[in-house]
Amino acid sequence: MTEMAFALDLQPSIIGLTGITGWYKVGPEFVEQQGSIPELAPKYPTIENLLSVEPDFFFAGWYYGMRPGGEVTPDTLAPHGITTLVLTESCVHVDGNRSTASMDLLFGDMEKLGKVFGKEGRGRSAG
Repeated sequence: MTEMAFALDLQPSIIGLTGITGWYKVGPEFVEQQGSIPELAPKYPTIENLLSVEPDFFFAGWYYGMRPGGEVTPDTLAPHGITTLVLTESCVHVDGNRSTASMDLLFGDMEKLGKVFGKEGRGRSAG
């Protein structure tokens, strides 16, 4: 998901990342793209991690930053004025009737993310 945001050149709008170093090894290209954006939590964020940077938007997925019934969900963030864009392919983890992951879902999420940040054309071309 972070690389999706990087593909849209959203770094100036990103105030923090979560779930990077606790799950993945990052290479020099990722580190360069990350620049000075801090990692707020190495795995799943807490409400406190997120509220400490006063976000208005959270891009995550089920088991990619959020857990069903967990502390950080769209429902728990909404009272704090934080809108959530949920990664579509992750929804199959919580709703077995959903389509399995596909490139079409990835491209759709790129378009949605691009639209949120006024980069509709970039979302289509990056996907």
